[in-house]
Amino acid sequence: MTSDSPSKNIDTISDQADLWAMWNGFENADELKEWGENSERERLVEQASQKELIAQERLGHPRKGS
Repeated sequence: MTSDSPSKNIDTISDQADLWAMWNGFENADELKEWGENSERERLVEQASQKELIAQERLGHPRKGS
């Protein structure tokens, strides 16, 4: 076990997260997190749209644009 301070451990973890993000093409871990959050929002919007289309079809409403 090491006697490192908690703040040093947090800095090390933060540095590791930044390195991992950079390895995957991002500027830093914050940019990666923002990208992930935006991707999740887009996925949820698409999922809600699909559910709405299915519900409309079940009610006998034609698809928009058909």
